Amino acid sequence: MKFHYLILIFLFATIKPLCSQQLFINEFMSSNATTLQDSDGDFSDWIELFNSSDSVVNLEGFMISDDNAEPERWTFPSISIMPQSYLLLFASGKDRYDPEELHTNFKIKASGEDLILSKPDTTEIDHLEPIAVSTDVSYGRFPDGGIDLTFLTIPSPG
Repeated sequence: MKFHYLILIFLFATIKPLCSQQLFINEFMSSNATTLQDSDGDFSDWIELFNSSDSVVNLEGFMISDDNAEPERWTFPSISIMPQSYLLLFASGKDRYDPEELHTNFKIKASGEDLILSKPDTTEIDHLEPIAVSTDVSYGRFPDGGIDLTFLTIPSPG
C-alpha cells in the first residue's frame, strides 16, 4: 500500500512540471544566410520563443544561454509574450535590448550547442541539446510547443 502512494507521489512530481510548462524555445536557426535579416541588414542567428499559455508572460529577468555553465548569459528586459504567441530574438552577439528587435550577446554555433531558457531564479524551464543544423534550415518543435523536435526546411520565424 505504501508503495502505491510512493508511485503516485513520484508520478505527480514528474508529470506536473511537464504539464505546467508554458514557455518554450520553439525554433532556432544557427546558420542564417538568406532566411531573415535584422534591422542592420545582417543575416544573424535567431531564436523563437513560444508562449503556449492563455496568459501574458513577462520575460523580465528571464535568461537565455548557449552555455550550461553560464545560464545567465543574456537576461531579458521587461518584454511580454502574448498568449499563444511568439517572440523572436537574434542571437547575433550585438547585445541589444530594443523591444522592437532583441539581440543576445552570443551567437549559436552551426555545429551545435546547448540552448537554455531559465527563470529569474535560474530554474531551467527549457533546454535544447546541441545539434548541427545546415545553412538556412531551422530546428524546432513540431507542432509549436510540442515535445517532438525536427529539422524545418521551411523555417517559420515569428
